[in-house]
Amino acid sequence: ASPMVPLLAARAKAGAWAEFRRGLRQRLVWAGVLTGGGFALFLAVGQPVLRLLIGHGGVTAGNVADLWRIMVGLGGILVAGTMGQLTSAAFYSYGDTKTPTWLGIVTFSIYVPAKIAAFFSFGLMGVAVATSGFFAVNLILQLVLLERALGARVRAAA
Repeated sequence: ASPMVPLLAARAKAGAWAEFRRGLRQRLVWAGVLTGGGFALFLAVGQPVLRLLIGHGGVTAGNVADLWRIMVGLGGILVAGTMGQLTSAAFYSYGDTKTPTWLGIVTFSIYVPAKIAAFFSFGLMGVAVATSGFFAVNLILQLVLLERALGARVRAAA
């Protein structure tokens, strides 16, 4: 996200909103493909690789399987968290620091009790999945608000 900010900021300053939107979308697609592909690879070979790397000494096969399941439950952090960094950076690059901050505070506050409930219902795996859910919901809300803001700017510039 960091290398993208100066490019988007320059486009925002120039009022090149269509290019801003197109550049952001391209980076979001790339981030989704790369992190989604990485997560798919982890689903396919993660457990044997973990077993090879840490599945010795006092670490049992059950420990490795538990770790793998928890990491799968946290997969939303990898994919949605990465893409959320891009959407937050997009807001920042045109001077809107309030929206992603406010959205993060609100969704985090909502998900605190959800994580507690998930822990009491499903243990550590529940917290992992609820945390992934937080990142996914936050990303979706940022995308909706960002699309509204950019759509209005693109229409105004046309």
